[in-house]
Amino acid sequence: MPALLRDGALDGIVSPRVPSCVRDRAPGVGRLVEDFRAAEQAYYLRTGFFPIMHLVGVRRTLADAHPWLVTSVLRAFVEAKRQAMQDLAQVNFLRVSAPWIAADLEQVRDLMGIDYWRYGVAANRAELEAMTRYAFDEGLTERKLAPEELFHPATLEAPAA
Repeated sequence: MPALLRDGALDGIVSPRVPSCVRDRAPGVGRLVEDFRAAEQAYYLRTGFFPIMHLVGVRRTLADAHPWLVTSVLRAFVEAKRQAMQDLAQVNFLRVSAPWIAADLEQVRDLMGIDYWRYGVAANRAELEAMTRYAFDEGLTERKLAPEELFHPATLEAPAA
């Protein structure tokens, strides 16, 4: 895909990773928003939203057959997040080879709070409400769904991290 972008066959792409032609500063190729970090921070300050990055799904037939499964999966992810955040905050020996990681983490926490990757329906209610509103407004759903309708009832109360 980067070659198509670099060669002008594509006008743009949305990607979780920076395409090599952008990273390598190929002529005529760049970010749509050059100072994306400032733009994202301004959006967060204006809305309180930090876009939800991933959802984990469990097939309904499995959840129905094994009611404990959805809460066990949620607890496992909450524990993994707790361990990852603890490792990231470890500054006497860095888990990430970035020179200003401690300062960056402090800046993120100052802006967004300690739990900036929030888990659970309650903690993400505003974002979920917006997403279901957008889906309805764009005709993707027949009606505006409540966030609770998107999740298994056993996961509506997220375990503490």
